[in-house]
Amino acid sequence: MQAAINSLLANLEFERDQRQASRSRSQVAFMFICFGRKDEALKTLHDCARSQESIQDYRGLIATQLRQVQALQAINDAAAAVEIARAALSRSNADPALADLQHFAYHHLGKAELQAGLYGEARQHLLNALASRQQMSDHELVSSTQAALALLRRLTTNTDA
Repeated sequence: MQAAINSLLANLEFERDQRQASRSRSQVAFMFICFGRKDEALKTLHDCARSQESIQDYRGLIATQLRQVQALQAINDAAAAVEIARAALSRSNADPALADLQHFAYHHLGKAELQAGLYGEARQHLLNALASRQQMSDHELVSSTQAALALLRRLTTNTDA
């Protein structure tokens, strides 16, 4: 993965397309999360989101916001993760051209709400993601959402006892 980061960073030096450069920096930031470089990831993602907002690259912005959600969850800032996930969902719902990203936004919002202890909201958003993913017949995405729902069931069973 470090080789992929180095390659992307090297290519960014020559990238003239601001949209592509922001998207690539966002991908690098996600890799930073995987390496535990969470502060660096959050700063990079924040910068990417500002850039994408300014150039109106809303598809890239949603992807960046969902990566921000994951980085915030990694540092246990569930409240901020929920806020950004809600913004990503709102953006994907507002533009029909971005509707294909809704299942990602529902899934990540549900997981952030789960971490924040907002179990009712998490359940609804994860069920929305699951329905979309089942309709798409994407078994990996379905499994991911089912795993989040199973965790939710375990947590709510433990808290109801």
